Amino acid sequence: MLGHLALLPVVAMIGCTSSPVEDSGVAARGELVGLGLAPFDPNIARSETVQLFAEGFFDDNSHEDLTTEVSWSTSDERVVVVNASGLAQGVEVGQATVIATTASGVSTAAAEVTAVQISPPKAEVELNDTAQFSAIADLADGTTGNVSSSCTWSTGDAGVATIDTTGRAKGVGPGTTSVNAVCGSFTPSAAEITVFEQGFDLPTPDLSIGFFDVTVNGSEVGLSAVVNNTGDGYAADFNVEFFLDPPGTPGPNTPAAMSLWIPGLGAGLSNPVQFTLEDLSEGQHTVWVAADLDERTADPTQRNNIEGPISFNIEAGSSITGPDLVITDFYGISDSVDTLWGVEFKNEGDDVADAFWVDLFYDVATTPEEGDLGDDFLWVPTLAPGASFVWEPELDDGPASGTWSSCAYVDSSGSISEAVETNNVMCADVDVF
Repeated sequence: MLGHLALLPVVAMIGCTSSPVEDSGVAARGELVGLGLAPFDPNIARSETVQLFAEGFFDDNSHEDLTTEVSWSTSDERVVVVNASGLAQGVEVGQATVIATTASGVSTAAAEVTAVQISPPKAEVELNDTAQFSAIADLADGTTGNVSSSCTWSTGDAGVATIDTTGRAKGVGPGTTSVNAVCGSFTPSAAEITVFEQGFDLPTPDLSIGFFDVTVNGSEVGLSAVVNNTGDGYAADFNVEFFLDPPGTPGPNTPAAMSLWIPGLGAGLSNPVQFTLEDLSEGQHTVWVAADLDERTADPTQRNNIEGPISFNIEAGSSITGPDLVITDFYGISDSVDTLWGVEFKNEGDDVADAFWVDLFYDVATTPEEGDLGDDFLWVPTLAPGASFVWEPELDDGPASGTWSSCAYVDSSGSISEAVETNNVMCADVDVF
């Protein structure tokens, strides 16, 4: 029965980064460009376990099992716990997100897979060249995730092209063949790869920036861009770069604030990219975005590969807006037989706070910290801006004499991103009357 299951969505979403994996005990590798999790949608019952795996993908086209190198955690240990080896165990009915973190990347998703498709649908390469195919999952929350590491890849004719476990295909003989994937219970429609003799005049890609926008939220700035391939050929791997306050129009040697590696982009397809700049100094700033600035692809028109500048201002005393959960009052009374607490909390921010826990700690020696589990819990599905709520839990027990030092903690699991986190906890003494 579904009511006895602990849901563990662990759909792998590539979290691209230009930072290397920091682990002195591992031989030198390329830069980590993706971290995939598998299996991507397990359901387990209370006390049952499932082994999770983390696969790292690097810019030298290699991949490696990082299951024992990442740090495993869950969004809610009331539902699921996971040990250092990636073994997850169901605790209670509910849904939790499993997170695998390296020194330079995070891979996580919290929505059910509804469909999977292979991208690009077709690619053209010369003999011995490669093309990257990806399995892209449509998630129930409207987002997408890369689940390539959870798939079994194959080609229709290994004499034309071979493919590795990451979805990278290599041309080994002239011709056209299918690219296939089986991703758990999903079998997406096959893609196609055509291999030409070396020196053949391949169809040409044409990369361009189709959209670029900046959103300022206090001292935090969100950058959004869309890279288009409007040509008629496959664009092999290239970089998308964001530049902050360059001295002029960025060039191939201009230091980037962020560089994102794109493993490939099929003809007629688009790739959205997002980046966040935090803790910017007060005053005026400019940003640019560019695709394939070092001309790694055979793009005949490079002039449309860069957009900017977009100017924005960080005002003095800016603060990040959003939800802000605050405990406004907390008390406890007891007759040593029964104890009653009152916890009043409010959303003093300007945005909705979605799904969080409130924890009550009966008697503690120190102030609880984020992640600590209370003796009693309240699940709040949503709290509108300006709204408040009073929770009055009771207990058939109390301090026999003296005092209990009780504490209340709102959003104890840290699921809500807030500008101010220090007002989420309040403590009070419970005296016997």
